[in-house]
Amino acid sequence: MKRIVIFVIFFGMVPVAMASESPGKGNSLVERAGRVIKDGDEAGAIPILELALRNNCDKVTPLFEQAHGMYWHLVANGEEFVRAYLFFSQLARLCPKNMEVLASEANAIGGYIGWLFEEELTSAIEQDLVVALDQRARRNYAGVLTVEPNNFSALLGFAIYELHSPGGKPRAKKLFDRLNRLRNTYPEHPWFIVDEWEKRLK
Repeated sequence: MKRIVIFVIFFGMVPVAMASESPGKGNSLVERAGRVIKDGDEAGAIPILELALRNNCDKVTPLFEQAHGMYWHLVANGEEFVRAYLFFSQLARLCPKNMEVLASEANAIGGYIGWLFEEELTSAIEQDLVVALDQRARRNYAGVLTVEPNNFSALLGFAIYELHSPGGKPRAKKLFDRLNRLRNTYPEHPWFIVDEWEKRLK
């Protein structure tokens, strides 16, 4: 489950990470985060990008997309899955109408659950919490796809989430089928990532 975050958000959102900067109240924060990263302090750039995302989460803009892509890249590099879960849980409450934020919260929940299992910490928390987190992630995915049926991040994230869920492969196949029907419409998406994950259905 842990790799959900890396592939869905970092690689799956390559266009997001490459989005150009645009004027806005968070622009200086994104630029500052870039300088901090260049200086070799990726951990120090994460809270700066969190501020940029928080200040611009009312809607998806090129600035939000750039900060979003940079943030997930750093989360993946530093394996900061717990931090991402806590951050996006807060951001989803602040900006519940931003579909990318809701999809990110669901993906972050997947990363957090994966971290719990990988670190063998599931016995340290109540099982009801894991169940509640799973339900929340599913509600987010379903909610995003109701509003934006072709949301790439949510479709791919949900498909990978199902791949790692008990008995989830048939549900994952339906999501991959939905993704594949979008290939001609959205050729700019990184379909090679979809191909790599779809192989795991076999």
